[in-house]
Amino acid sequence: MDQPSSFEEQRQTTIRRNKQLLEQLDLTSITHDDNTGITPRATVKDSATPTAQLFQDPNSDDDGEPIRRVKRPKPAVNLRETDSRPANFDIGRHTRLQYEADSGVRRSKRLAEKGPIDFTEDYTEQRAFEALYVPHAAEDEEEEEEVELPGLKGLPYTQEEARALRDVSEIQITPDLKFKDLISTEEQDPTLPEIEELLKTYPESFSVGDYFDNVCAKEHGHNTGYSEVSELRTLFRNLKLYRGWTPKELRITDARAQFCKFHPVSNHCRDLIMASDTYGNLGIFNPANTSEKEMNTYRLHPRNITSFNHSENDLNKVYTASGDCTVGVFDLEELSVTDFYSNKDDKSGITDLKIRSTTMFFSRENGTFYKLDIREPNNEQSCQILRLHNEKITGFALNPKDENYLATSSLERQLKVWDLRFVKDCDWYFHEGSEAQYQTAGDLMRYDSRLSISYVDWNQSNQLVTSGFANELNLFNLKDISQVQYDSYHTSLLSPDVTKRHNCRTSVKLSTILKPRWQRNPKDQVEKFIVANLDRWLDVYDGKGNQVAHLGGPENNMVDVPGACAIHPETNSVIGVGSKGNLYYYC
Repeated sequence: MDQPSSFEEQRQTTIRRNKQLLEQLDLTSITHDDNTGITPRATVKDSATPTAQLFQDPNSDDDGEPIRRVKRPKPAVNLRETDSRPANFDIGRHTRLQYEADSGVRRSKRLAEKGPIDFTEDYTEQRAFEALYVPHAAEDEEEEEEVELPGLKGLPYTQEEARALRDVSEIQITPDLKFKDLISTEEQDPTLPEIEELLKTYPESFSVGDYFDNVCAKEHGHNTGYSEVSELRTLFRNLKLYRGWTPKELRITDARAQFCKFHPVSNHCRDLIMASDTYGNLGIFNPANTSEKEMNTYRLHPRNITSFNHSENDLNKVYTASGDCTVGVFDLEELSVTDFYSNKDDKSGITDLKIRSTTMFFSRENGTFYKLDIREPNNEQSCQILRLHNEKITGFALNPKDENYLATSSLERQLKVWDLRFVKDCDWYFHEGSEAQYQTAGDLMRYDSRLSISYVDWNQSNQLVTSGFANELNLFNLKDISQVQYDSYHTSLLSPDVTKRHNCRTSVKLSTILKPRWQRNPKDQVEKFIVANLDRWLDVYDGKGNQVAHLGGPENNMVDVPGACAIHPETNSVIGVGSKGNLYYYC
């Protein structure tokens, strides 16, 4: 007959030990108690069932009758009268763990490495087992550990106070905390309830312009420069839609608008209104034609027209920049379009375009900036290419008083101010598979945003305005930028002078990127910029960040977001074109 395995020997030893333990406890003397409801189970004799054979004891009586395991009633045993185990020690639980480890049932690697533990022989091993595997077992120790906090050394704190401070320091601030829980209650600010009520009214994404009426009512009589702001607000509040026509009757483009502007025409009493869309169409509306709503649409590019501009020397030519990597020239007299610039080797689209006198500037999606003479179309030799960013340039602006200074916004979460007179080799750009050698300009200033910056514009007072996915409108006062000296080893950091909360996170299907744009030559000498609002409004701010207009709204026939908007260069007329091509003209 084969010798039993070590596992079988260990199992038999465990059975005998448990049997002796049950005999020592004398469970047969326990009777039914009305308080505990415990009744000892009788043995069941069933030699024919296979289940009973699983519990067959080789050391049973001569009849070979299987003995069914008797469940031990735990409440009837007071262990503290027999040994020094704690009152909360569950011997049944540890016996079950021991049985599972021996029988191979639910045998974990952790218990297998520790091996069988005999709790009846040495209490030290049981204490070690509790410290390792029983949760919160160390809390039953009589001796408390000494708390040591680096910030509390040398201070008159007892152990209880130090432990309480440690527990408080371990509390993590989560979004579930209330605003009032973060403010000291010793000297409570009387305005705290007002702040709480105000925060409750703010949605997850909101704009300051949504509370224009409340701001006007609160600022009345409290602002030192309120008279000027009040006059502007009254002026813009009196603006009405053109001839009372609804925007659905003035559809200037066939698709979502990308850009719009007032185009000056010498022989007309009113400037033309132009807008481009994602299909490459350029829509033109003549407000001077009062007889009918005349709209003219021309297909100039196979892809979207991101920007367009004109030269002051020839108002009949409109230069259009497109995502198809080309710049075109549209002649208003001949109604013809020709290619001005195209590069078959560069497949990155053009994002923005500006013209100063006879010089054209445009930026591309690959982070490059182009400067060329409009009198020499398609001349690669006269074209200057500068590497300004590693990623897409979302917009740029030239200093109105000196075109040598340039501000760019990009997907790199940066706003940079450049001096185009300092040109040097670009040693920081590297792109896999690209062997082109680029030059770059001297960077004077930089502003780092936590998210991408969508657009930047520059006014006559040396102010920059930016919008971005951080849901903010930032105003920067550069003052006299000519006094800033270029340093190749140091770049000055910018910080916004005014920050306005504004919901700028647009969707491709909802609206185009919201672009704040300054008024070029205001007759009233007040700097103003306009930006669209995702709640279907047009917001106008002055150079100090005061909101002076809140035009439109769903209740005023504004059926879509006027993502492309502009303010007249001289007067205070306002236009906006929505995602459906509807024109909103306030004059």
